[in-house]
Amino acid sequence: MAAVYVTQVLSALDQTIVGTALPKIVAQLHGEELYAWVFAAYHLGGTATVTVVGKFSDLFGRKRIVLLSVALFSLGSMLCGASQSMLAMVLFRAVQGVGAGGVIISALAIVGDLFTPRERAKWQSVNSLAFATASAIGPAVGGFVSDTWSWRWIFYLNMPLAVAALLALTFALPPLQTDRRPFVDWRGAALAISGVLCLMLALTWGGRQFAWLSPPILALLAVAAGAGLSFGRVERAAKEPIVPPGLLRGPVVPFCCIGMFTMGLVWFGMILLGPLFLQDVLGLSATRSGGDLTPAVVLSGGASGLAGWVISRSGRCKPTLIAGALTTLAGVAWLLAVDPSSSELSVDGALILVGLGIGWVIVPFILALQNAVPPSQQGVTMGVMSLFRQTGATLGTTMLGVFVSGSVAELAPEELSQAIHAGLWVLFGASLLMVLMTLLVRDVPLRGKAALQPAQAAS
Repeated sequence: MAAVYVTQVLSALDQTIVGTALPKIVAQLHGEELYAWVFAAYHLGGTATVTVVGKFSDLFGRKRIVLLSVALFSLGSMLCGASQSMLAMVLFRAVQGVGAGGVIISALAIVGDLFTPRERAKWQSVNSLAFATASAIGPAVGGFVSDTWSWRWIFYLNMPLAVAALLALTFALPPLQTDRRPFVDWRGAALAISGVLCLMLALTWGGRQFAWLSPPILALLAVAAGAGLSFGRVERAAKEPIVPPGLLRGPVVPFCCIGMFTMGLVWFGMILLGPLFLQDVLGLSATRSGGDLTPAVVLSGGASGLAGWVISRSGRCKPTLIAGALTTLAGVAWLLAVDPSSSELSVDGALILVGLGIGWVIVPFILALQNAVPPSQQGVTMGVMSLFRQTGATLGTTMLGVFVSGSVAELAPEELSQAIHAGLWVLFGASLLMVLMTLLVRDVPLRGKAALQPAQAAS
C-alpha cells in the first residue's frame, strides 16, 4: 500500500505543483494563449480515458494497468520537462493526464481487491489524504523548485518517485488478475473517449473562447450526443461492454454517481468563488486568499481519514454520508450569508465547513459503490464515478464563470459580491441535491470478503 500511496501522491501533486511555476514556463516558452491549456489538457486526458482504463483494469488485471499508467505518467513528465514550446507542453500534459487518471482509478480498485469492505474504509481514506497532502504542499514546492533550479525540475523530480513506485508495485503488489479471457470492445472504447472528450471541450470552451450558441460549441455538443447515442447501441450488442448494462441502475450506484457529480461541482466551485470573494470583495492579496483556502483543503483530507475510521468501526456508510452532505450544505449557506462587510474570519469558517463536509462524503461514496458491484466491475465502476465527479467539477467552474466573467474588473465590490452570490446559489442547489442523494442511497452494511484474491499466476 505504500507504493500505491506514492503513485497517488504523484498524480495528485502534478495537479497543484504546476500552478506556481506556470508564469516562468510561459515566460520561457511563450504561447500565452495556451496558458490555461496546461491545466485543461491534464484534466481532459484523464477524464476522457478514465472509464475505458477502469474497464481495462477489470479485463487485464490491476497490476498491469497501474504499472502501465505509472510508466505513461513518467513518460509525460519527462517530455514536459524537455518541452521547447507551449504546444508541446500542452500535448505532453495530456499524456501525463492519461497516466494520472489510470493511476487514480487503479489505486482505488486495488484497495477494493485487497481488503474486506470494512478494511477498505481505512485504506481509501489514505488515498484521500494523498490528495490533501499534494494540495497542501504542491504550490510551495512548485514555487521553490522553479525559483531555486528551473521549472523543468518540477517534472523531472517525478522520475525518481515514479521509478521507486514501479519497483515497489512490481515486486510487492500481488497479481490481482481475474480468470476471464479479455475481450476488448474497441468500438465502445472509441465512442466513449470521443464523446467524453467533445463534451469536456464544449464545457471548457463554452462561454470563454466561444459563445455557447456558436458553431464550434454546438458542433462539439452534437458530436458528444451522437457518440453517446451510438455508444448505447453498441454496448447493448457488445460481448464485453465498456460500461456493463444496468450498472447505473439499482438503489446505490446511480445515487452515488450523482452525489459525486454534485461533490465535484460544489468543491471546485468553492475553490473558484472563495478566493475571488476574498481578493476582489474583501481586498486581500492573492497570497493571503490562497492561505485562507489551504486549511479547508487540508482539513478535507483529515475529514476523509476520520470518515474512513468511523465507517470501519460501524460498517455503515449512510450516516456518514448524510452528516457530510448536511455539513456541506451548512457551509454553503454560511457563504451565502457573507457580504462586503463580513470579516475574513467569517469567510474562512464557511470555507472550512464546506471542506469538512466534502471530505466527509468522498470515502463513503466510494465505499458504497465498491460494496454494491461484483468483483468483475470494480475498475469500471471507479472509472464511471470519476467521470461523474470530473464532469461536475468542469460544469461547475464553467457555470460559475458565467456569473463572474468580466465582472471582476468592471464591478464595484458590492456588485461583484452579488454576482458571486448568484453563483453560490448554484452551489446551494447542488448541495441540496447531494443531501437528497445521500437520503435515497440504500445503506448496505460493509461486510464479506475482499473483491478479488491475489491470483496465483503472474499477471
